[in-house]
Amino acid sequence: RMSIVDTRADLAAAASGVVGIVGYPYRPPAPKAGDAWPLLGSMDRDPDTGQFAALWRLVVMLPQAEQAASAWMDARLWDLVDAVSPYGFVDRMNPAVLTTGAGDQMVLEIQLRTEM
Repeated sequence: RMSIVDTRADLAAAASGVVGIVGYPYRPPAPKAGDAWPLLGSMDRDPDTGQFAALWRLVVMLPQAEQAASAWMDARLWDLVDAVSPYGFVDRMNPAVLTTGAGDQMVLEIQLRTEM
């Protein structure tokens, strides 16, 4: 069985392996462009196998200027997907808005499924 703590640490370390990204196991207190952290979502059981799969979102802070955010994603998206793929199946990638005390922040979310 996979450990949630270990998977969280693995995803943070994998993200840190990409140039320009610093992975954290949890959201840093004041995230800045290039900071990344995993968020655990649902844990669903496969009725056929009885195995659980966890749904994770790797959140990556983007530069807050729209064109800079787009250029940042163009330069790193596939390296980031390649880095986390050994730990789970990447289902989706999408720009999103993260609401914080400092206001809305642009982020990239990479959704992946892992076995538990």
